[in-house]
Amino acid sequence: MFSGFIKDNVRYDSSFLQLEDSYRFLGFLKNGLLEQEWAFLLYYGTMTKSESVQFQNNYKLFLTYFPHSGYTSYLKQRFSYLSKDDSLRSRINKEFLIVDNQKYTSLKKLIADKFSNQYVFVDLWATWCKPCIQEFLNKNDLKAFLDKKNIKLLYLSIDDLPTIGTWRKLINSKKLYGYHSIASKQMIEDVQKSIYNNNTISIPRHLLIDKKGNIVDSDLPRTSDIKRLEERINELIDKQ
Repeated sequence: MFSGFIKDNVRYDSSFLQLEDSYRFLGFLKNGLLEQEWAFLLYYGTMTKSESVQFQNNYKLFLTYFPHSGYTSYLKQRFSYLSKDDSLRSRINKEFLIVDNQKYTSLKKLIADKFSNQYVFVDLWATWCKPCIQEFLNKNDLKAFLDKKNIKLLYLSIDDLPTIGTWRKLINSKKLYGYHSIASKQMIEDVQKSIYNNNTISIPRHLLIDKKGNIVDSDLPRTSDIKRLEERINELIDKQ
């Protein structure tokens, strides 16, 4: 595919064929934009791909092309940080779970497959939802409480797939440690039917799912009211 482009485009550097597909388009960019986009892909790629040999090659080639780049110090710090702490890298790779968008047609199927016999707190949100993002200010208190109760945290986005880049960037910038998925169209329809009684979906919305996969509360208090949220979850668990 790319060999045909190279013959017709003298600006394309054939060394970019060494990169994985998601990076090869960089060869068509001009220097300033090339440096910026390449550094951007590397930085966010460390979330899930830092151990990949191909990813390491992408990084090394960047250093060769831009030995004096202003982005290099940030990238070196990022790679060094991860390489020094294998448990941290393992945690990041594990907790930023990206689920196949088309595989799960309902929330119940996703929970059964990924969180069998576990309590799950589900945060329904979207990148365009400002109140949702405002609630992330309380993420540390929420995560600390859920970890103490051994409850898994699932951020379920109802974004469209074309916004997946924005979705990933926001997850990283807000440091949303937990499990993440973008709901498929079928899952959104299922959520609208099972949680909203076919009414309009409103977010943010928080759910608690028990170890049997049943929704025990489909409208928990918001994380901004963390004390009331904790009390409600404790009450629900005590009843089980």
